[in-house]
Amino acid sequence: MTNLLGVVRALANHTETQGKTAEEYKSAFLGRFEALMKSHSFMTAEGGQIELKDLVMDIVGGLGGDRLQLAGGPTVLVTAAQIAPLTMILHELGTNALKYGAFSGEGGVAQISWRIVPEALEKSVELTLRERCSSPVSPPVRSGSGTAVIQNSASLGLHGGAELKFESEGLDATVVFPLKEGP
Repeated sequence: MTNLLGVVRALANHTETQGKTAEEYKSAFLGRFEALMKSHSFMTAEGGQIELKDLVMDIVGGLGGDRLQLAGGPTVLVTAAQIAPLTMILHELGTNALKYGAFSGEGGVAQISWRIVPEALEKSVELTLRERCSSPVSPPVRSGSGTAVIQNSASLGLHGGAELKFESEGLDATVVFPLKEGP
């Protein structure tokens, strides 16, 4: 319980306030909080594991509708310890696409795929989101709290990494994390 409350505190502290109205802060914080609640539900259901495909569709699928192209990949079971950080990453990527990227205008699409990458010491999962927007987009002028959530969740939560490339066509995001077996 103490860990969970610490995560809630971190969400509150990392949700931007500068230049935001109380309503904007509330909306951003509650979106992240609801993603955290979903992750907790996933952790307690299905033996503490969920297929990556199901997690992606549950978190991002409703945001893009038919503009989300799930290219998918091999079956990957996400362990209980990986569910919360991966849910937060997917939430941030989906929200970004809805506000600024592929889902914000007509004709944009986002493709999500993953593959297993054999490494020297252990196998990893490489999850890729590639946005293609209908009109050119500009990279952000500064790194926001969503980027921090993605980076911290990837490194601290998943013991992996995240790379975000802001192209004129849209965001190319790659998240790499160790392939774990068992809960």
